[in-house]
Amino acid sequence: MREEKRIPRILSLLEALWKQQPELRFHQLISNLQHVYSDENANYGKQQVRKLDESGNWVPSACLDFFYLEDEKWEAFLQEQLTKTNDNILWFHHVTDHKDCTHFYIDEENELLLSSLHLVNHKYYPVYYDNEEKDYYIVNESGKRCYSIDIAVKVKMLKQRT
Repeated sequence: MREEKRIPRILSLLEALWKQQPELRFHQLISNLQHVYSDENANYGKQQVRKLDESGNWVPSACLDFFYLEDEKWEAFLQEQLTKTNDNILWFHHVTDHKDCTHFYIDEENELLLSSLHLVNHKYYPVYYDNEEKDYYIVNESGKRCYSIDIAVKVKMLKQRT
């Protein structure tokens, strides 16, 4: 039996991605994501087909078939899409338990799996490092960077322990 907890995780990732582009219809979002996945994974799911055009002629075309894609791979891809940079802002999804965090904070000296999560309103947020500003920050759900001396202190304490 497949893990049931994957369902809300995947739906939550899709929701976060959709909120970045709310003008898209749901299936436009899914189609766009599938094309990105296929392009980044050796044309996964791409099938060459023929279809009828408006004139009634058969013309070559292509479609995507993701029927056999494992949920773990799709979930990892969605998570990756959220953490890609967008105008130097790292997008993310909060987690409810720090053990579930797959994010990293990166600075000039370190790349560590986050056990240094910042707790805001009972949600854990990954901490990132801005090399230009030389400061630690989190990114809230609206995509705004939030700087805090508290975050920097927590990260420095973690570094001292490791």
